[in-house]
Amino acid sequence: MWNARFVRIDLQLKKIERWIQKKGFTLISGKQRHIVDTVLMDKKVVFLSTRQSSIYQLFSVLHECRSYFDKARS
Repeated sequence: MWNARFVRIDLQLKKIERWIQKKGFTLISGKQRHIVDTVLMDKKVVFLSTRQSSIYQLFSVLHECRSYFDKARS
């Protein structure tokens, strides 16, 4: 049961990755120390550290996607 919960989180992360790509952005993720959760609007790149748990990654990438909407509003 516990693993099934994280499978769904992984599926949600994949859905968000596809949405990011549809918006013309690239998602770069990894465990390297130099990768921090951020979005570079001018380069259309979203960085996501995978050193954290899946649930943390999900909320972090959603937070970074919000930057897209904030920029679109202004």
